[in-house]
Parts: sequence; C-alpha cells; structure tokens
Amino acid sequence: MRRASDGGASFDIQVMLERPEADETSGTSVYSHPRMGLGGRIAIRDSLGALVLALAVPFLFVSEDRFWSYELELGTTTLDLGEADLAVAVILVTAIVAGAREGTSRLGAARILWFPGIALLIWLAVATFRPASVGDAQFDDHLASYFKFVGFALLALAVPLLVRRAQDLTLVTASFVLWSLVASSVAIAQFFGFDHFGALPPGWRQPSFLGHHHLATLSGIATGIAVAGILCTRAMPCVRRSST
Repeated sequence: MRRASDGGASFDIQVMLERPEADETSGTSVYSHPRMGLGGRIAIRDSLGALVLALAVPFLFVSEDRFWSYELELGTTTLDLGEADLAVAVILVTAIVAGAREGTSRLGAARILWFPGIALLIWLAVATFRPASVGDAQFDDHLASYFKFVGFALLALAVPLLVRRAQDLTLVTASFVLWSLVASSVAIAQFFGFDHFGALPPGWRQPSFLGHHHLATLSGIATGIAVAGILCTRAMPCVRRSST
C-alpha cells in the first residue's frame, strides 16, 4: 500500500495482487513475479487454456479463401469445415478439460448473461425445426448453419473457464490486439494502393487478408478491449482506491 495525493486530498492505493501459492510438490512458486509481462515465464500447467485461446485467435478470423477445408457429407448436404471450425473445436475441448480439472463455478457469476443466450439458441432451434423449415429444400443447409452457430456461441462459456488469472487475460487480449493491428495495417496499405490479398481499388473499403466481415468483427473486439482498458485504467482489475 502506498499513499498518494490528488488535488490536496490524499488516498491510499492498495494493490490486491493474486500471488500464486507455492507448488505443493516442488515447493516453488508458479510465477516468478505477480505482475509478469508477456515476456516473462508462463507456467504451462496453469495457463495452457489461455495459451490455446490466444493461439487460436488468428484461426478464428481467417479469410473466406481458406488455406484448406474438409467437406463432410451429411445426408444431402455438405458441411464445409475450415480453420475456424477446427479452432473452435480445440478451444471447446480444452475448456471441457479445464472445467473438469478446476471446476465450473466461475460460470455462475455471469448467469444473468447465460439466460438470454440460451433463450436465443432455443428460439433459433424452434425456427430451424418448425414444420415449415423442415420441409424446406434447404433444411440441411440451415441445420448445418445452426450447429455452427451453437459451436461459436459456446465460446462464451469457454473463455471464463480458460482465462482464470490476470496473466491469462493479458495474454488473450494481447493476441486479439496484435492480430487486429496486423490486419488493420494491411487494410490501410490496401486503401493507399497495396494491391494484394484481393484488394479493391484505392480509396475503397478494403478487406485486408481476412475479408470485410471478419475484419470488422476483429476490429470491433479489439476496440472493445481498448475501451475496457481505458475505463479500468490498469491492465489488471485488482487496484482498490480507498479515500481517507
């Protein structure tokens, strides 16, 4: 704790940092410093989930022209699977393992958000399986789209199971911001005449190497992270100010 002054008024700033306990088997601390940066040592045992999520970010936002795809035959329709689908599957499996190992109590804090999400999925299921939709010639395509939507929606449950420490949050948010920075830089270059990755004429809205919709989604997430960081004023939400 340290005392500071602000316009004549004094207040205490108490930093509540979570210091990991010593490893029960080796007697050594998991982290060498509670405010370890990205360049510090990260314990694979405790941050594997966050590392998987951070590495999956570039694959979740890929161009419509995928590097590879796998066509899965489902009845009369073909389900096209690509890098994003594989990334979602890896994240969900890792989240299930993390939940089984460390518990799922963290999901309870945001239960008010889960109810509207579940209601939306139920509504979409009703719209997908209603008689008029089942008899539609494109029912198989709609069904595949619904299950893909459910898979991406489950990412909302996976994040709190994988991101459990301030260091994990820093790792994941940095991945979003850095990937957005790269994609936005390419789009800006295309705007001024960089004729690669399917660029449109200079001065037009550019797709970068992600495509218009994926670039917009990634930029929106990165902007949200930036706004949250500004509002919190610190990277770790563990600073408590108490007036005296």
